[in-house]
Amino acid sequence: MSLFAKTLSNDADFTGIQAIVRIPDSWTVPDPDDFINFYIGFDEIYKNKETPVEEAGISYGHNTGSWHYFANPGITPSKAFASQPKPGDHISLMLVNNGDGSLSFWVNGWLKLKDYKPHNPPGLDVTTKVKMVCAGYDCPPTNDVSHTLVVWSSVQVLLNGQWVNWDSSILYTYSQDPSGRYSEQQELPLEAKLSK
Repeated sequence: MSLFAKTLSNDADFTGIQAIVRIPDSWTVPDPDDFINFYIGFDEIYKNKETPVEEAGISYGHNTGSWHYFANPGITPSKAFASQPKPGDHISLMLVNNGDGSLSFWVNGWLKLKDYKPHNPPGLDVTTKVKMVCAGYDCPPTNDVSHTLVVWSSVQVLLNGQWVNWDSSILYTYSQDPSGRYSEQQELPLEAKLSK
């Protein structure tokens, strides 16, 4: 079962997004293939065509038992952090559309993916929608994936070559999966927890 809470910009005017995500205080991923992940991304990367996405962030899975960073597509399989984040730690993420169909991705200021063209050809459109997401995947038999509150902060978007705060002046849509297991304390910046 796919679970998510998502804040997505209404307009496709952006060439980047950066944010800080706080690792939850606790989490449960009890079954093989269970995972949780928290990521930023681009939506509708080809206008008037299919609407594939580019998503990049951090993940914790039952099978690995550790925090990884990923870009999908681009960094698959995910890569483990050399020094594992602890509950309450803050991880900075930045995803930039380079304007030539390629993108770059940074984690804690370190460049992890450079000049990558997703779904090549044709790569990304010049501007896209942006998003921040809390998500999980819950497999039988227990269906008990959960995490405490995840807080996004310092969220900025790249608009006309300038980083600007993603505040209420930039319209957005909040959505979540139909299970009702996600509850948000705030939609912008996103703050959400996942219950069993």
